[in-house]
This record gives sequence, structure tokens and C-alpha cells, in this order.
Amino acid sequence: MSLSVAATGVAAEPADSAARRTDSAWTVTLGTEGRLQPTFPGSDRYRVLPYPVVSVRRAGTPERFSAPRDNFSIGLYDIGYFRAGVVGRVRAPRKQSDDPALNGLGDVSWAGEIGGFFDYWWTSWLRGRAELRQGFGGHDGIISDLALDAIVPMAPHLTLSGGPRLILASAAANAPYFSINNAQSDTSGLRSMMPKAAYNHWAPD
Repeated sequence: MSLSVAATGVAAEPADSAARRTDSAWTVTLGTEGRLQPTFPGSDRYRVLPYPVVSVRRAGTPERFSAPRDNFSIGLYDIGYFRAGVVGRVRAPRKQSDDPALNGLGDVSWAGEIGGFFDYWWTSWLRGRAELRQGFGGHDGIISDLALDAIVPMAPHLTLSGGPRLILASAAANAPYFSINNAQSDTSGLRSMMPKAAYNHWAPD
């Protein structure tokens, strides 16, 4: 369930003047949604967390379909069936205090990811999407999200969608969350899962 509140920064003005400004005006939609997800990456415990919903589009253009797992994006090139632009994501930090299972593994700081995306509409009800993002902060790896969505409008404010997802991540993107280096093995008692050469390039905060 998500709650969206639309807002626009265009001030009231005469109709003819507003028409001339349409190309330079933007509509921004802000909202929030709840997601059920693991307490931390790899955890078998779940919790509901709020996530922001942000949509930016040119004034006068219809709101586009967006799947719950789509990351924040701004389209810079749009010809209807094909849209491309910039995309970004923020990953919350992981702290030892989040769960006793993390004792001795150290903290992982906030991570940002920025890159590009494209949407391709095969038909009016089938959309393909690809994202490629470079991380910084908590991890410095590369992540790609691939998705295919079948979209079925049920009512003016209700749309059902679903389809397969594939996430590809480099070792540098996964290491802070899933690997155990030699130092962490010493403090946690868990077996090291990272070769020494890789540990030299990454260590917990």
C-alpha cells in the first residue's frame, strides 16, 4: 500500500503564459510506501520499513507505470515506447547492534548508487527495464537490475503487475554484506569467506 501526494512548483499565471511555460515546467509526486524485507541483507528475520516514492515528469505528461522495486529515476530521453535517463538508490547502513548474529562483523555505512536506466515497452501491457548503478560509500561495486513486468489496470487507482527479476552484482558490491574477512573471523568466531587479497581492498568500518 502506498500513499502519494502530488505537488507542482508552477505558480498560478494567465493561461496563455502557462502554455508557453509548459515545456520548462515539471510535476513532482511525493509519497511513501511500506516494504516487508529482511532486517539486514542475508537475515532470516523481516520487518516493515517505509520507503519514499518520488516521481518527476514534465508538466502535462501522464504519470508512467512504476513497479515497487524500481529505483528513483529521471527520464532524459523519451519517445513513448523507449525511455532512458539517470537512476539512483540509497542503501541503509548495517550495524552490529541490528542483530546478535552480526557481533564481530563490524558496521557497514550508508551506500549510494548512481547510474543509468532504460524502459522498453514491448506492448501496451509488457515493459522491460534495466538499471546499471555504481556504488559509493558502504560499497564500491556495480549492480544491475533487470525486470520484465506484465501490467493489468484493474481500476482508475488500482493496477496489478508482476514478472521475473534478475540482480547481477560484482564481488565488490556483495563483499561488505555477505563476506567474512580474516579480521572479522577473529572477532566473530565465524570462518573467513574472503581471500587475503580481497581483504586488502575492503575492511569494515
